[in-house]
Amino acid sequence: MDSRKDAPRGQLALVSFADSANSDALARAIQTLGISVKRVDNDAWLREPRVEDHVVVLLGSSYPRTSVLSLLRARSAPRVLGAFLSAAVAGDEELFSACVDFFGWPCHIVELSFRITRLFDSGTRACSASAEADVLDECLPLQMLGRSPTLLSALEILRKFARCEAPLLILGETGTGKELAARAVHYVGARRDHPFIAVNCGAIPDNLLENELFGHERGAYTDAREQRTGLVERAHHGTLFLDEVDALTDKGQVTLLRFLQDHEYRPLGGRDGRKSDARVIAATNADLGTLVRQGRFRKDLLFRLQVLTVTLPPLREREGDVALLAEHFLRLLSARYGQGQKMLAPETLAWMAMHAWTGNVRELENLLHRHYLLADGPVIHIPEDGAHHGAPVSPAIAREVHFREAKAKAVATFERAFLEALLVEAGGNISLAARRAGKDRSAFRRLLHKHGLQLAVRQPAA
Repeated sequence: MDSRKDAPRGQLALVSFADSANSDALARAIQTLGISVKRVDNDAWLREPRVEDHVVVLLGSSYPRTSVLSLLRARSAPRVLGAFLSAAVAGDEELFSACVDFFGWPCHIVELSFRITRLFDSGTRACSASAEADVLDECLPLQMLGRSPTLLSALEILRKFARCEAPLLILGETGTGKELAARAVHYVGARRDHPFIAVNCGAIPDNLLENELFGHERGAYTDAREQRTGLVERAHHGTLFLDEVDALTDKGQVTLLRFLQDHEYRPLGGRDGRKSDARVIAATNADLGTLVRQGRFRKDLLFRLQVLTVTLPPLREREGDVALLAEHFLRLLSARYGQGQKMLAPETLAWMAMHAWTGNVRELENLLHRHYLLADGPVIHIPEDGAHHGAPVSPAIAREVHFREAKAKAVATFERAFLEALLVEAGGNISLAARRAGKDRSAFRRLLHKHGLQLAVRQPAA
């Protein structure tokens, strides 16, 4: 399916409080949907917001929150679709409640089409219900790109699970796309018009878990100067996605189990219980059955979570999908960086088809991201050992070589991996990468030359 045919036509204003690379990439992505983009200076927009009826506001890690909130709450405010880059912005429920809808950037083109459809639909009904349904019908397979029988089998299971409300447990190795699968279930199902709230269970300290999930009342503890809404309440009528659920401590497991039993909770400092009908989707790359036998995971919690279960196949078991995914990622990178379409050399594709891909789709995406920026022409050549840069030297190998030689190899491996990661982070900008590395630009260029890292991007004048 071509996502562009069902997207709403018209014009959007794009206001950005983020870096130019992400702003340009978002503008190009919107334009691929057949929508013209009018770039508006953020200061001018804050002074005179009625530039267009439909506005996409991209928020980075730093923006004038008070001014933006004041504008969005004004009666004359335009319809605004919020896009965020940072985790700090992602947790700002006040901001999002003032927007028509919101999403994290970068995102899949299908999710972007769906969000913009809702923006247009909120005021002008610019797209038909059937067109929206077509986008939703195709959302699942397009987010989980692939044609292999193993993936298609998992997708069919997910499609069926999207029609019901029971808790779902998604299993799979790191990088297989568990959060993508959870989002697909949400957007294909009846809850698509309500929030999808993702929580990384391993990132929340044990003493803050109840506060994050259930919120608190003003004065609940010393620093609770105002009421705060918890993630469970924000996910009401929507989906609460619990990633790395195996990372929950004993206390955290009890807290979650108590909510799953009757969907009741009580904010810290609150007197009365509340209800949330959020659908819970959990994900893990661990064997929860083994953890139960070891006494590290509660059996009753596992029973509650695995009412429905699906296992996503690793990339090495998805015959033919590597080439398809590589083409897809290279197309996205071309749109993001504007360096033109690039393709993989035949010998690179050959070894990729046989590679173990222990990091799965995420490993493939990161590898292509790095080498797309480093390629000095339209054809990307990646040596087979290029997928192993930065891997530690095993003790068995280390014993077979002289210490000085082993140290030199380890330093060279570190330098190359560090430089590649830094260049990717800096979007190929050598001057910016050199500053972040704390090195003179000429010295940084010598390091690049030493490791054979040549860039095809034009650098700004010094």
